Amino acid sequence: MALPVNLSQRERDKFVEDIAGKVAVRGYDDAVFKQLQVINSLTPSAYDSITTSFPNSSTEVYVFKSGGVGGTTVSTITVIYTDSTKENLSSVVRT
Repeated sequence: MALPVNLSQRERDKFVEDIAGKVAVRGYDDAVFKQLQVINSLTPSAYDSITTSFPNSSTEVYVFKSGGVGGTTVSTITVIYTDSTKENLSSVVRT
């Protein structure tokens, strides 16, 4: 998500955009800012591979890895819908 160009410079300075296009609120302390970036992100900050599986008709599992498809798992996101139509989301869990 790119920052809109019509924001005044003062307002733009409140946000930061990384090379992947993610936008976060700018922190005043680097340690706090890095923590905020992690808290505000569902996907991990460093990965180079995503694999997807569908264990049943209402569940999707996304595995993020570093080091390619056979690399180390960085994070897993499990998306569960209320039924197989996938019209209503039941839960999203990141581990």
